[in-house]
Amino acid sequence: MSRNNRLIEQLYIHLKMAIIGLLNARSERIWKLFLFLLISALVVFISISYVAVDREVWKRYQILEQGNMANSTYKKNVGAVKSEENNHQTGAHSSYKRILFWNSFADKDDFGIGIGSEVLKEMNCSINQCTFTTDKSELEAADAVFIHGFGLHRDDLPERKNREQIFVFFMYESPSLAGRSNGKLSTLDDVFNLTFTYLDHPDTDIFAPLGRAVKRITPKPVAIPTSTALESKSKLVLWIVSNCWPHSIRMEYGMELQKYVPVDVYGECGNYSCPPGLQNIQCMANLSNSYMFYLAFENSHCQDYYTEKVLNPLHLKLVPITLGGTNYTKYLPPNSFIDIREFSSVEDLAKMLLFLKNDVIQYRRYFWWRQFFEIKNIRPGGFCKLCEILHNPNYTYKSHFHIDKYWDPDKLCLNRSQQLKVYKLR
Repeated sequence: MSRNNRLIEQLYIHLKMAIIGLLNARSERIWKLFLFLLISALVVFISISYVAVDREVWKRYQILEQGNMANSTYKKNVGAVKSEENNHQTGAHSSYKRILFWNSFADKDDFGIGIGSEVLKEMNCSINQCTFTTDKSELEAADAVFIHGFGLHRDDLPERKNREQIFVFFMYESPSLAGRSNGKLSTLDDVFNLTFTYLDHPDTDIFAPLGRAVKRITPKPVAIPTSTALESKSKLVLWIVSNCWPHSIRMEYGMELQKYVPVDVYGECGNYSCPPGLQNIQCMANLSNSYMFYLAFENSHCQDYYTEKVLNPLHLKLVPITLGGTNYTKYLPPNSFIDIREFSSVEDLAKMLLFLKNDVIQYRRYFWWRQFFEIKNIRPGGFCKLCEILHNPNYTYKSHFHIDKYWDPDKLCLNRSQQLKVYKLR
């Protein structure tokens, strides 16, 4: 018999004796004693019952807690093993896709976006579970191999490690340069599964122009240069150029324009020089307050091809005069540039420039766009798209793709004879 049961039995005996004594008692004093004994007995009884129940509950809690601790320890150990296995297999979270930069772009091994798993998070990509690396020893673990196609030969390519590994063709040079680079693109057929370029074409998987106009959420009137600032520009046309023998006819057009208006040419092809060690963009920035216009003449006349030559002047409050094969209205703000194709002759263009030089109000209209638009580099957004594609199990990748037909200069570019006709130089 348990200790609690014995106490209850003794309490019952004492209560029984107290009741019998009460029945034989007649004084008020005895009644008070009886009530005291009865209340005390009830308190003891309740306390004993509570302790008994509480001990039972505590025993059950201990049993459950021991079970939970064991289960928790088991889960923790299993999770640690799985995590260690995932890290060993992928070097990152198992849901991440690994992208290997195989070569470089603009002398940057990371293609100018960085490496690691935080790159796309910092870009605020909606799907950002991709990690970037330049370590070629990770080729076998790479889900995608990112390759700059300029000057590339098949012998420069890595060996594909498995059938699921994706090879990405990246190109920002013109087809006139890359497509005629010793005919090397023809050796790259049946290699690439994705295309990442500026070309607005059905075979472009990731369309990522260099930059474009983006409408401001809130207009900014202060972004427009004042008339006083514009009137202080004492010189007409600036041109910084060092490639004197390009595929385009920019040199011929520039020399023809110099017959009608002053054009100050800096670089290897001109009479003026930028300070030693100063990049073109820095040199342009130093000169931008003195000049009204900038010759944004591309080295090739190809579909959708344009470069920083047209974007940099917009940032620096210069009006670019464009020569190139793209439809600039698709990418640049309205009334922000002068397209020479809209003029019947070089002389007509010169007359327009002189008119604007003498009318600051009309010239200032070329800066109105700054209230409502800004120029943004949207190429990084292409890497968001790349990660999204790699995580899409239903995406249809290219196979047996003829890259030389996609990046064909004969289809995408004008030769010199055709350009002379377009720009009315003959």
